Amino acid sequence: MKRVFRFLFKTLVLAGGVAACAVFYLYIIGWFDPVPAVGLLAAPSGEDHLDLPALEAALEAEELPLLKAEAGEDYVQAAARMIEAGARALIVPLDEPRVSQALLDAADSAGVALIFVGEYPGRATLSSGDNFWYLGGLPAHGGELVGKELALDYREGVVADSNGDLLLQYYLYQSAPDEEQTLFSDNLLAECEHYGVYNTPVSWLDEEGSPLPFEAQALEGQAAPEAILCSCEADALYALEVADALGWREDDTPVRVYAMANTPEAAARLLESGVEAAAYFEPAAVSAAAAIMAANALEYQFIATGTDLSPDAQGRILLPCDLAQ
Repeated sequence: MKRVFRFLFKTLVLAGGVAACAVFYLYIIGWFDPVPAVGLLAAPSGEDHLDLPALEAALEAEELPLLKAEAGEDYVQAAARMIEAGARALIVPLDEPRVSQALLDAADSAGVALIFVGEYPGRATLSSGDNFWYLGGLPAHGGELVGKELALDYREGVVADSNGDLLLQYYLYQSAPDEEQTLFSDNLLAECEHYGVYNTPVSWLDEEGSPLPFEAQALEGQAAPEAILCSCEADALYALEVADALGWREDDTPVRVYAMANTPEAAARLLESGVEAAAYFEPAAVSAAAAIMAANALEYQFIATGTDLSPDAQGRILLPCDLAQ
């Protein structure tokens, strides 16, 4: 009987040792770690700045769970919860360029990739971490699309050469120009010249030689430009308002407005309001690229693998635009 108990004891000890080794091995390979996931933070405005159903479908196809921010959570609170739950990549919709330093520190210390969409957070933010990226539209390409359309409209007489000087007389209205908007307008004008339409800016001066503001009351009685160029939806709508108040769009040579919009919906609103053409980028394309980038982050691969895109020196991965006209 003693032999039987001794045998059973040795068997149990051996089985326990094997089990302990197995558990240790599973621990070493991360078997008990949370399932790798992708997190989607929530912007204060509630805007996702991408196509959420398209993102969900793309991640589901990769069998990757998507963690979402809960009601009342700010960026930092949601990020902390998601990182603890296994998120290795966080998609961060931005309404404005400012980003919480606490969010950047939390992500960088945890080795989590941040993929910003919406507003561009700036070179300093992207360079503050090893795996911070921006995904958005390519303003230079938007400028090229609108510039080509404007040049063709000018050559075909849609935009009238009202004074017969063979120069496009344009006014560039940008209420708060940034690097992206400047890229758009610079490429727009360069593309016009590429198609043989040379241009000159219009300005209005008061009696003392100071520039007049772009306001209907200040510009009463001033000569109209042949086209107004805007780099965002709000500026384009305001330009239409000023032009209508001054009667610039009522005669035989109406002023035409050309613009950049962030989404197809914004571009459609501009066209419905009277804008001649507007460039935009497709949120579904942002979602598809964001899903691929997040999957790469989870697999510790180069972030742009499989997107057919390359990040620029600032860490921006920029999508080509489309044109609404």
